[in-house]
Formats: sequence, structure tokens, C-alpha cells
Amino acid sequence: MSKTYQLLTKSIIQYADAISFTITEITLIHKEKVLYKKELVKNGSTTVSTITRDSFTMEVKGEKVPPLLKSFIEQQIQLLSPPEIDYKGKDLLLNLSRTLALYQRLDDVLLRIMDMAMDVFPVSDSCSLYIYDEKADALIPRVTRGFNWEDLQNIRFKPGESLTGLTFQTKHPQIFHHSDEVYEGMSSMSEQNWKHFYASTPDKDGEKVKAQSAMCCPLMIQEDCIGVVSVNSFRQVGHFTDEDLDLLKAICNQAAFAVHRASLFTELENQA
Repeated sequence: MSKTYQLLTKSIIQYADAISFTITEITLIHKEKVLYKKELVKNGSTTVSTITRDSFTMEVKGEKVPPLLKSFIEQQIQLLSPPEIDYKGKDLLLNLSRTLALYQRLDDVLLRIMDMAMDVFPVSDSCSLYIYDEKADALIPRVTRGFNWEDLQNIRFKPGESLTGLTFQTKHPQIFHHSDEVYEGMSSMSEQNWKHFYASTPDKDGEKVKAQSAMCCPLMIQEDCIGVVSVNSFRQVGHFTDEDLDLLKAICNQAAFAVHRASLFTELENQA
């Protein structure tokens, strides 16, 4: 477990670096017992910020911790005792955090998120991640599993459009238990986007498959939605459950900060 504490702390340090915040010392505490401590800068700032979640506390030395970093630290602490998630789900989330901490480039992070979402849910047949482009005012596909990328990459969902745009607009996770709910939610899709979506849908026995259930979850950085993850099932037997949606939400909470950190890293690389 000590390796888990080390990797969680490492992800916090990486995120702090990405937003140009210097941590001089960081300490993870559980019920007054020090689990992990790391000094990064000798004789650095002695200002201490304390972030507590459940029975875990993170003490961070540096300047006053900005709200963005505080939110990220709270998400990391929550991984150690996430509510509404069983032990199997907790292990998956810890594994996701460990994995994402190893990657800095955006494309690598997005692929890892896709792999995780496809592996976690037994009935999932496709997963797509959309990033909001402020200039285009649209959600643009960045990576997918289960759809034809050559066609899907041309989609541009406006806020409020289809399942993905609705999730972006409301900033709330959505679950569609049955096919009728899925296609009712997709009825607002533009004709052009529908052509691309239909062409991207896989074939089975010479016919296009139909989504039997779906989940969408926003990628939130504080109050801002930066993207949406969409997961679909084409199976007649087995549908997504509310417990699945809870787990997807927990995954996306971690994924959002990883995407944000990787985006900042990519920007710095491009400026170099």
C-alpha cells in the first residue's frame, strides 16, 4: 500500500508542477498516523495547507494552495475511501490513478482512459472521449474504441446536442437504460452529425448495430466541463446499471484532472 501512497502523492506533485505551483513538502496522514512524507525543497515555504477527506489528511507546504489544486488533492484522497464504490471498484480507481500518473502527453492519457473504460464495464462495446473546443463551440472526438474513427472524427456536437452535448450542457452524468431512451436522447443530433455517427457504427451480420444502453459523464475541472466520456452497449442481454454510472463518474473525476494536466504539459512542449 505504501507504493500506492507514493504514486498518489506523485500525481499531486505532477499536477502542481503543471499549474506552476511549487510544493516544498507533502505529507499524507490517516487518523494522525503519517503514511507518507516527502520533502521537495529544503528550507522552502513553511506555509501549510491542510486538506481533509473522511479520515485522510494531506498537508501541503508551499504558498496557499489554489482552489484547482485543492480539488485535485480531494479527488486523490477520495480514491483511498471512495463512497458508493465497492472494493473492486476502489482497486480499479487506484490502478487508474497509478497508471495516469505515469503519462504526461495528452494522447497517451486519452488512450489509457479509453482502455480503462472498456475493461471496467463487462457490457461495454464502445467508448468515445470528446474534448470541448471553445473556438468551435463544439465537442470534438479525440479518441474512440468500438467505432470507425475515420467517420467519427468528423462529428462536432454543439452543447445540448445528442447525449454527449446534453451531458456537457447539464454537467451531470446521464444513463440511458434501454434503446428507446438512447435514441430519444439522440433525436436532437444534426443531420450532418447523424451521417457521420451512422457511418462510424459497427456492422453485425450485414446490418448496423443499435445501442441498447448508454452512459455519458462530464469531465469536470471545478465548475467547468472540459469534455465528455460516452460508453455504449450494443448487446441485447445486459444493460448498464446505476452502480456502473457511479463508477464511471469516479473514473471521469480522475480522468478530468489527468486530461487537464496533460493538456498543460502539451502546451508547454509546443511553446518550447
